[in-house]
Amino acid sequence: EWGDLVETTDLLFTGIEPTGEYTQAGVKAMERAEDEEILASFFRTAITGEAGDTTEAWVDSGYIVDKDSGGANSGLTHKKLRSLRALFQKYYVDLDMETLWMIITEEEVTDLFGDNVTISIDFVENKPVSTGKLPPLYGFNFIPFSSQTIDAMDGFKTGSVRTLPVWVQSGMHLGMWKERSTTVAPDPSFKFKPRIYMDGFYGASRMEKGRVLKCEAYHT
Repeated sequence: EWGDLVETTDLLFTGIEPTGEYTQAGVKAMERAEDEEILASFFRTAITGEAGDTTEAWVDSGYIVDKDSGGANSGLTHKKLRSLRALFQKYYVDLDMETLWMIITEEEVTDLFGDNVTISIDFVENKPVSTGKLPPLYGFNFIPFSSQTIDAMDGFKTGSVRTLPVWVQSGMHLGMWKERSTTVAPDPSFKFKPRIYMDGFYGASRMEKGRVLKCEAYHT
């Protein structure tokens, strides 16, 4: 949830209605909270079973492409992407029917842009060098996050090794018990100044082994 009080002086001195700007700040704060909830859910203990009374801890063994795959202490490489695809296939994931996703930071974007296969029009579409946008590779769709956000999450950065979540669409679920809502109303506790309040109730969880993987990237 998020809330803020709009000062009356803002209304008097600016002559404008600032609640729109306050609301946008609140929306961004709520979106960040949602992102952090999803990030935390990738590798924490998942609640499973029909009654939700079974726990399943994350285990790296068999579900990780580590920092040394494709070269000792390497960043994100094409070989790691191919290895991730092979792991999904090992666990009977139908890659023709699934959408593949991967969260990366600006450092992994730089890694991949440093490979000629990424930027050559012989291999990819949409002229990535011209647009500056990383194209899908090997079926993976990339979701960019700031390294500051990822590295601040518990368990996502150890020394020079960053953990990157990789999953197929059916591997993760975001449950929305209450969609985000916004209320703007006078607050009698603060001289009836406008108060903006937002809330939403949601949670995310892994759904099945072999449909969520971990990839390590090394950056000094």
